[in-house]
Amino acid sequence: MLVLMVLLVCFTGERCAWGEDLPGQILGRAERHLAAEDLANALNLLDQARSLAPRDPRVIAFLNRWNLARDKKISAHKRSAEFLLLSRRYDEAAKELLAAEALAPDDGEIREKLATTRQALRLMEKHQESGIWVDPATGRAADPDLYDALSLLRRARDAKNRGDLPLALDLVERVLAREKINAEASNLKSEILEIQHEFELLADLEADTKSGRFFEALQRLDALLRANPASLDLRLRRGNVLLRLGRYAESLRDFEKALEFNATPTPLLPALARVYAGLRRPVETLSILDDPRHPRNGMNTEQYMKTWFSAFPGASAGLFIALMILVGGVVGMFRMLDALIERCPGKVLLGALKTLLLCFVSEPAEQAPAMRAISGKIDHPWLYYCTGLMLIARDELDAAQKYLIPCLDSPTHAARAFFFLGIVRARLGQKMADHDFQKSIIEALNGTPGTWRPGFMVRLEERITQAYRETPGNRSIFADLAHEIITSVP
Repeated sequence: MLVLMVLLVCFTGERCAWGEDLPGQILGRAERHLAAEDLANALNLLDQARSLAPRDPRVIAFLNRWNLARDKKISAHKRSAEFLLLSRRYDEAAKELLAAEALAPDDGEIREKLATTRQALRLMEKHQESGIWVDPATGRAADPDLYDALSLLRRARDAKNRGDLPLALDLVERVLAREKINAEASNLKSEILEIQHEFELLADLEADTKSGRFFEALQRLDALLRANPASLDLRLRRGNVLLRLGRYAESLRDFEKALEFNATPTPLLPALARVYAGLRRPVETLSILDDPRHPRNGMNTEQYMKTWFSAFPGASAGLFIALMILVGGVVGMFRMLDALIERCPGKVLLGALKTLLLCFVSEPAEQAPAMRAISGKIDHPWLYYCTGLMLIARDELDAAQKYLIPCLDSPTHAARAFFFLGIVRARLGQKMADHDFQKSIIEALNGTPGTWRPGFMVRLEERITQAYRETPGNRSIFADLAHEIITSVP
């Protein structure tokens, strides 16, 4: 009894182990099919294993190997199909492509080659129905009467459709040399000669257009359009030639006819704008110029303004009068302001602008005399601060104090003014320097936004600070802290 129970337990454990490793057993069978290149059965078994354990690493690894095998198999089928197509063995090529398509049904290249192969097979069947037998193994005609009239005409028509007119004409001539009366060959020859004549006219047309012989080009276009009245290209060409000749109404008719042929309006917009401008129809011209599809370089600003004034004369006159009133009001305002302050601010402002420009392009310290003169006429802390920096750079320290002290009352200039005033007093040996640096720290920590500091002013500040640091002797313990704080404030 004990032996039977042990056997029962072993058998049950074996069955559980078998159930737990069922995906592995299925993958083992799939491995054998994959080794035999039986990809379809291997995929079926793989799908069973994935349904039982989709995240099993063995399933994922096998899926990758199956994908590699499939890609290798598809490449092999493609190579075989390419070789068979080059050999014109279309039946065998179709089989290879079908096998590849079964493995990759979404591959557009395979579908395209398969469609081409099937078309070649249908063409072979059509030739066989016409009495021209084609060997499927070689793709070559085995009919000894291959070069009969039917075959030559078919080849001539294909050559004409490809645009190989000399070959098409040669094949037709060979048919007519054997059969003097052949209606189909005569009609085909007439078509080929007409196309050649049109090509010659087009070549002459290109030469006439490039050389500026627009009247000759117009005559050739008239002849071509009589033969091809529905040709969009010829219609557009004649419209442009008529535009060059100044015959705007006829050019407009050609362009409108081209639009009836579903021509895209965007390339026609510049030409239509010139046509309407020549016809003195400014409203239509302006509507085309304002079209967002019209290229911005199609008409310059002067021409656009003339067109606008012509389209809206009343609005243009009103705009002109309003601008004159505005200019008169601005001039009157400046004259009244000049009379109110009883001095000539124009010269002072021009002098200030000139001095600032020279500060940007040359040494700022050289403009100190001019800045002192301007500061005497315009009471502004920024000018005082700028003048003080220039005087420090020129070592005129006593004069610099005079211009930095008024800046202490300005919230936007106080922090920097106290700092550089401290540098001046430190260089002069005055004990007030520590107090100035302390005030600079306090003003900077108040959080007041700084003043406008152009590039030359920043360079002046850095130069003065660097010179102070390099000066031997005892420096204030608050100087470096004050400099660090004011440079961190915008």
